[in-house]
Amino acid sequence: MKTFFLSIPSLLLVLILNVCLASPLQAESVIQKTTPVIYYDPGCSHCHKVLDYVERNDVHIVKKNIRNSSYRTELIQLGANSVPVMVVDSRVIKGSTPIISYLRSNY
Repeated sequence: MKTFFLSIPSLLLVLILNVCLASPLQAESVIQKTTPVIYYDPGCSHCHKVLDYVERNDVHIVKKNIRNSSYRTELIQLGANSVPVMVVDSRVIKGSTPIISYLRSNY
């Protein structure tokens, strides 16, 4: 039985080549995640449930307070008339329970 040993520099070179030659599509799918956008109202208890979950689990989001008329208009254009609503990867998710379930599974 023949044993094959690589020196430390050779191992490093093999590792670097593996990383550099990895498929760009593979690398992109691992690195890039869409940042969820959450529409909320500060007086909404269901919104606070979602925002508390996000904060406790260090999920990076964009928050849009619908008391801002332009965010309220965006929300209506999404086909929603109540909050919380989350948009991620062109998907609209309504309600605190579905939003938290999605975040739990994907972030």
